[in-house]
Amino acid sequence: MKPFFSVIMPALDRAYCIKRSLQSVLDQKFQDFEIIVFDAGSRDGTAEVARSLNDPRIKVGTYPMSKGVNFSRNRAIEMATGEWMVLLDSDDQLAPGAFDVIKKDINFLKGKYPLIRYGTCNVRTKRSQSFFDREQGEISYEEWLKEKRMKGEFLNVVHRKIFEKEMFHEDMRAFEGYFWLKVAQKNKVWVHNVNLRLYDSSGENRLTKRFLRGEFIEERKYSYQKFLNTFRKDMEQLNPQLYVHNLSVLSYLYFLTGDKKRGREILKEIIKYHPNIKAYGIYLCSFLGKWPFRLVGQVARWLY
Repeated sequence: MKPFFSVIMPALDRAYCIKRSLQSVLDQKFQDFEIIVFDAGSRDGTAEVARSLNDPRIKVGTYPMSKGVNFSRNRAIEMATGEWMVLLDSDDQLAPGAFDVIKKDINFLKGKYPLIRYGTCNVRTKRSQSFFDREQGEISYEEWLKEKRMKGEFLNVVHRKIFEKEMFHEDMRAFEGYFWLKVAQKNKVWVHNVNLRLYDSSGENRLTKRFLRGEFIEERKYSYQKFLNTFRKDMEQLNPQLYVHNLSVLSYLYFLTGDKKRGREILKEIIKYHPNIKAYGIYLCSFLGKWPFRLVGQVARWLY
Protein backbone atom coordinates (compact mmCIF):
# COMPACT_ATOMS: atom_id res chain seq x y z
CA MET A 1 0.00 0.00 0.00
CA LYS A 2 1.36 3.41 -0.97
CA PRO A 3 2.00 5.91 1.86
CA PHE A 4 0.05 9.13 2.15
CA PHE A 5 3.16 11.32 2.56
CA SER A 6 6.58 11.08 0.93
CA VAL A 7 9.15 13.27 2.68
CA ILE A 8 11.67 14.45 0.07
CA MET A 9 15.09 15.01 1.63
CA PRO A 10 18.10 15.79 -0.60
CA ALA A 11 21.38 15.63 1.30
CA LEU A 12 25.03 16.59 0.88
CA ASP A 13 27.53 16.19 3.73
CA ARG A 14 24.85 16.27 6.41
CA ALA A 15 26.03 13.42 8.64
CA TYR A 16 26.20 15.85 11.56
CA CYS A 17 22.50 16.74 11.45
CA ILE A 18 20.45 14.43 9.23
CA LYS A 19 19.59 12.04 12.05
CA ARG A 20 17.85 14.90 13.88
CA SER A 21 15.87 15.76 10.76
CA LEU A 22 14.85 12.15 10.18
CA GLN A 23 13.87 11.65 13.79
CA SER A 24 11.55 14.66 13.65
CA VAL A 25 9.63 12.81 10.94
CA LEU A 26 9.72 9.39 12.62
CA ASP A 27 8.31 10.94 15.81
CA GLN A 28 5.16 12.24 14.08
CA LYS A 29 1.88 10.94 15.45
CA PHE A 30 0.55 10.33 11.92
CA GLN A 31 2.62 7.40 10.70
CA ASP A 32 1.54 6.80 7.09
CA PHE A 33 4.67 8.07 5.38
CA GLU A 34 7.98 7.25 3.77
CA ILE A 35 11.20 9.29 3.77
CA ILE A 36 13.29 9.49 0.63
CA VAL A 37 16.88 10.55 1.28
CA PHE A 38 18.97 11.15 -1.81
CA ASP A 39 22.66 11.65 -1.15
CA ALA A 40 24.71 12.83 -4.12
CA GLY A 41 28.42 13.14 -3.48
CA SER A 42 28.66 13.20 0.31
CA ARG A 43 32.07 12.38 1.77
CA ASP A 44 31.08 12.20 5.42
CA GLY A 45 28.88 9.11 5.45
CA THR A 46 25.53 10.89 5.25
CA ALA A 47 23.80 7.92 3.58
CA GLU A 48 25.19 5.54 6.20
CA VAL A 49 23.85 7.72 9.01
CA ALA A 50 20.38 7.66 7.42
CA ARG A 51 20.51 3.88 7.03
CA SER A 52 21.72 3.45 10.63
CA LEU A 53 18.25 4.35 11.92
CA ASN A 54 17.21 0.96 10.49
CA ASP A 55 13.64 1.98 9.68
CA PRO A 56 12.04 0.44 6.57
CA ARG A 57 10.24 3.71 5.84
CA ILE A 58 13.59 5.41 5.18
CA LYS A 59 14.69 4.80 1.57
CA VAL A 60 18.16 6.00 0.61
CA GLY A 61 19.35 6.74 -2.91
CA THR A 62 22.91 7.73 -3.76
CA TYR A 63 24.95 9.15 -6.60
CA PRO A 64 28.78 9.27 -6.62
CA MET A 65 29.13 13.01 -7.20
CA SER A 66 27.29 16.21 -6.36
CA LYS A 67 25.19 17.61 -9.19
CA GLY A 68 23.27 20.21 -7.23
CA VAL A 69 20.30 20.08 -4.89
CA ASN A 70 17.77 20.11 -7.74
CA PHE A 71 19.28 16.93 -9.17
CA SER A 72 19.05 15.20 -5.78
CA ARG A 73 15.55 16.50 -5.12
CA ASN A 74 14.32 15.24 -8.50
CA ARG A 75 15.84 11.80 -7.97
CA ALA A 76 14.15 11.57 -4.56
CA ILE A 77 10.80 12.55 -6.11
CA GLU A 78 11.25 9.85 -8.75
CA MET A 79 11.76 7.28 -5.99
CA ALA A 80 8.72 8.44 -4.00
CA THR A 81 5.38 6.62 -4.05
CA GLY A 82 3.24 8.83 -1.79
CA GLU A 83 0.36 11.00 -2.94
CA TRP A 84 1.69 14.13 -1.25
CA MET A 85 5.33 15.23 -1.20
CA VAL A 86 6.68 17.09 1.85
CA LEU A 87 9.88 18.92 0.89
CA LEU A 88 12.10 18.98 3.96
CA ASP A 89 15.79 19.87 3.84
CA SER A 90 18.18 17.54 5.60
CA ASP A 91 19.20 20.16 8.17
CA ASP A 92 15.62 21.19 9.05
CA GLN A 93 12.99 19.46 11.14
CA LEU A 94 9.24 18.97 11.21
CA ALA A 95 7.40 20.45 14.18
CA PRO A 96 5.57 17.91 16.39
CA GLY A 97 2.11 17.18 15.01
CA ALA A 98 2.94 18.62 11.57
CA PHE A 99 1.44 15.73 9.62
CA ASP A 100 -1.84 15.99 11.54
CA VAL A 101 -2.18 19.66 10.55
CA ILE A 102 -1.30 18.97 6.92
CA LYS A 103 -3.65 15.98 6.64
CA LYS A 104 -6.51 18.01 8.11
CA ASP A 105 -5.89 20.81 5.59
CA ILE A 106 -5.75 18.39 2.66
CA ASN A 107 -9.09 16.90 3.66
CA PHE A 108 -10.61 20.37 4.07
CA LEU A 109 -9.33 21.66 0.71
CA LYS A 110 -10.58 18.58 -1.17
CA GLY A 111 -7.77 18.50 -3.73
CA LYS A 112 -8.35 22.03 -5.05
CA TYR A 113 -4.87 23.21 -4.06
CA PRO A 114 -1.96 21.01 -5.22
CA LEU A 115 0.56 23.28 -3.46
CA ILE A 116 0.15 24.08 0.24
CA ARG A 117 2.71 26.21 2.11
CA TYR A 118 3.38 26.27 5.85
CA GLY A 119 5.34 28.68 8.01
CA THR A 120 8.90 28.33 9.27
CA CYS A 121 10.39 29.05 12.69
CA ASN A 122 14.09 29.66 13.34
CA VAL A 123 15.06 27.21 16.09
CA ARG A 124 17.83 29.49 17.34
CA THR A 125 15.96 32.77 17.60
CA LYS A 126 12.43 31.31 17.98
CA ARG A 127 11.30 33.87 15.43
CA SER A 128 9.09 33.18 12.43
CA GLN A 129 10.93 33.17 9.10
CA SER A 130 7.72 33.46 7.09
CA PHE A 131 5.07 36.10 6.61
CA PHE A 132 1.50 35.72 5.36
CA ASP A 133 -1.08 38.44 5.89
CA ARG A 134 -3.69 36.13 7.41
CA GLU A 135 -3.89 32.84 9.26
CA GLN A 136 -4.59 30.93 6.05
CA GLY A 137 -5.95 31.46 2.58
CA GLU A 138 -5.32 31.39 -1.17
CA ILE A 139 -2.59 33.38 -2.87
CA SER A 140 -2.34 34.08 -6.59
CA TYR A 141 0.78 34.12 -8.75
CA GLU A 142 0.56 37.93 -9.04
CA GLU A 143 0.24 38.37 -5.28
CA TRP A 144 3.14 35.99 -4.69
CA LEU A 145 5.38 37.96 -7.05
CA LYS A 146 4.43 41.26 -5.41
CA GLU A 147 5.77 39.92 -2.05
CA LYS A 148 3.30 42.03 -0.07
CA ARG A 149 0.99 39.30 1.18
CA MET A 150 3.62 36.54 1.49
CA LYS A 151 7.36 36.47 1.95
CA GLY A 152 10.05 34.34 3.56
CA GLU A 153 10.83 30.67 4.16
CA PHE A 154 8.08 28.05 3.88
CA LEU A 155 7.55 24.30 4.08
CA ASN A 156 6.10 23.19 0.75
CA VAL A 157 3.66 20.27 0.49
CA VAL A 158 2.97 19.26 -3.11
CA HIS A 159 0.60 16.80 -4.77
CA ARG A 160 2.50 14.38 -6.96
CA LYS A 161 0.58 15.46 -10.09
CA ILE A 162 2.61 18.69 -10.09
CA PHE A 163 5.79 16.72 -10.72
CA GLU A 164 4.17 14.83 -13.58
CA LYS A 165 4.22 18.13 -15.49
CA GLU A 166 7.41 19.81 -14.30
CA MET A 167 10.40 19.00 -12.10
CA PHE A 168 13.02 21.22 -10.48
CA HIS A 169 15.35 22.71 -13.07
CA GLU A 170 18.66 20.91 -12.81
CA ASP A 171 20.45 23.48 -14.96
CA MET A 172 19.95 26.03 -12.16
CA ARG A 173 21.96 26.17 -8.95
CA ALA A 174 19.18 25.74 -6.34
CA PHE A 175 16.83 28.72 -7.07
CA GLU A 176 13.68 27.03 -5.82
CA GLY A 177 11.82 30.32 -6.24
CA TYR A 178 11.88 29.82 -10.00
CA PHE A 179 10.10 26.47 -9.73
CA TRP A 180 7.48 27.65 -7.23
CA LEU A 181 6.57 30.68 -9.30
CA LYS A 182 6.17 28.45 -12.36
CA VAL A 183 3.85 26.21 -10.33
CA ALA A 184 1.87 29.23 -9.08
CA GLN A 185 1.33 30.45 -12.66
CA LYS A 186 -0.70 27.34 -13.47
CA ASN A 187 -2.06 26.07 -10.13
CA LYS A 188 -3.99 27.28 -7.11
CA VAL A 189 -1.87 27.77 -3.98
CA TRP A 190 -2.99 27.70 -0.34
CA VAL A 191 -0.99 29.13 2.56
CA HIS A 192 -1.44 28.18 6.22
CA ASN A 193 0.70 30.43 8.37
CA VAL A 194 1.40 27.94 11.16
CA ASN A 195 5.05 27.10 11.73
CA LEU A 196 5.57 23.45 10.81
CA ARG A 197 9.16 23.74 9.58
CA LEU A 198 11.95 24.24 12.11
CA TYR A 199 14.85 25.97 10.41
CA ASP A 200 18.42 26.09 11.72
CA SER A 201 20.24 28.98 10.04
CA SER A 202 23.48 28.34 11.91
CA GLY A 203 24.22 24.98 10.29
CA GLU A 204 27.89 24.63 9.41
CA ASN A 205 26.97 23.33 5.98
CA ARG A 206 24.07 25.47 4.76
CA LEU A 207 24.46 25.38 0.99
CA THR A 208 23.40 28.98 0.48
CA LYS A 209 26.60 30.07 2.24
CA ARG A 210 28.64 28.36 -0.46
CA PHE A 211 27.01 29.72 -3.58
CA LEU A 212 29.34 32.71 -3.91
CA ARG A 213 32.40 30.49 -4.05
CA GLY A 214 34.24 30.47 -7.36
CA GLU A 215 33.02 27.10 -8.61
CA PHE A 216 29.38 28.18 -8.34
CA ILE A 217 29.57 31.68 -9.82
CA GLU A 218 28.90 30.73 -13.45
CA GLU A 219 25.91 28.58 -12.47
CA ARG A 220 24.52 31.36 -10.30
CA LYS A 221 24.91 33.86 -13.15
CA TYR A 222 23.02 31.53 -15.45
CA SER A 223 20.31 30.96 -12.82
CA TYR A 224 19.71 34.67 -12.20
CA GLN A 225 19.68 35.37 -15.93
CA LYS A 226 17.15 32.60 -16.54
CA PHE A 227 14.99 33.85 -13.67
CA LEU A 228 15.05 37.38 -15.09
CA ASN A 229 14.36 36.21 -18.64
CA THR A 230 11.31 34.25 -17.48
CA PHE A 231 9.73 36.72 -15.06
CA ARG A 232 11.19 40.07 -16.17
CA LYS A 233 7.97 41.60 -17.55
CA ASP A 234 5.88 40.52 -14.58
CA MET A 235 8.51 41.73 -12.08
CA GLU A 236 8.82 45.09 -13.80
CA GLN A 237 5.07 45.57 -13.55
CA LEU A 238 4.29 43.94 -10.20
CA ASN A 239 7.46 44.26 -8.12
CA PRO A 240 10.05 46.73 -9.46
CA GLN A 241 12.06 46.44 -6.24
CA LEU A 242 12.50 42.69 -6.73
CA TYR A 243 13.46 43.28 -10.34
CA VAL A 244 16.17 45.77 -9.35
CA HIS A 245 17.40 43.44 -6.61
CA ASN A 246 17.87 40.55 -9.03
CA LEU A 247 19.61 42.79 -11.54
CA SER A 248 21.91 44.00 -8.76
CA VAL A 249 22.87 40.47 -7.76
CA LEU A 250 23.50 39.57 -11.39
CA SER A 251 25.78 42.58 -11.86
CA TYR A 252 27.71 41.59 -8.74
CA LEU A 253 28.17 38.05 -10.04
CA TYR A 254 29.62 39.47 -13.26
CA PHE A 255 32.00 41.61 -11.23
CA LEU A 256 33.13 38.52 -9.31
CA THR A 257 34.06 36.77 -12.56
CA GLY A 258 35.98 39.80 -13.77
CA ASP A 259 33.51 40.74 -16.51
CA LYS A 260 33.31 44.41 -15.57
CA LYS A 261 31.88 45.38 -18.95
CA ARG A 262 28.78 43.25 -18.54
CA GLY A 263 28.52 44.24 -14.88
CA ARG A 264 28.47 47.91 -15.89
CA GLU A 265 25.85 47.28 -18.58
CA ILE A 266 23.54 45.80 -15.96
CA LEU A 267 24.23 48.70 -13.59
CA LYS A 268 23.29 51.10 -16.41
CA GLU A 269 20.01 49.25 -16.75
CA ILE A 270 19.44 49.60 -12.99
CA ILE A 271 20.26 53.33 -13.11
CA LYS A 272 17.95 53.85 -16.09
CA TYR A 273 15.15 51.93 -14.44
CA HIS A 274 15.65 53.02 -10.82
CA PRO A 275 18.36 55.71 -10.30
CA ASN A 276 20.07 55.41 -6.90
CA ILE A 277 23.33 56.45 -5.23
CA LYS A 278 24.51 52.87 -4.63
CA ALA A 279 24.32 51.92 -8.30
CA TYR A 280 26.02 55.18 -9.39
CA GLY A 281 28.80 54.68 -6.84
CA ILE A 282 29.53 51.10 -7.79
CA TYR A 283 29.44 51.96 -11.49
CA LEU A 284 32.02 54.75 -11.07
CA CYS A 285 34.27 52.68 -8.79
CA SER A 286 34.32 49.81 -11.27
CA PHE A 287 36.61 51.89 -13.50
CA LEU A 288 39.31 52.05 -10.83
CA GLY A 289 42.20 49.64 -10.31
CA LYS A 290 42.20 46.05 -9.10
CA TRP A 291 42.02 46.62 -5.34
CA PRO A 292 39.24 49.24 -5.56
CA PHE A 293 37.41 46.85 -7.88
CA ARG A 294 37.67 44.08 -5.29
CA LEU A 295 36.40 46.54 -2.70
CA VAL A 296 33.46 47.32 -4.99
CA GLY A 297 32.62 43.62 -5.06
CA GLN A 298 32.63 43.44 -1.26
CA VAL A 299 30.46 46.55 -1.03
CA ALA A 300 28.07 45.13 -3.60
CA ARG A 301 27.86 41.88 -1.65
CA TRP A 302 27.00 43.81 1.52
CA LEU A 303 24.43 45.99 -0.23
CA TYR A 304 22.65 43.26 -2.14
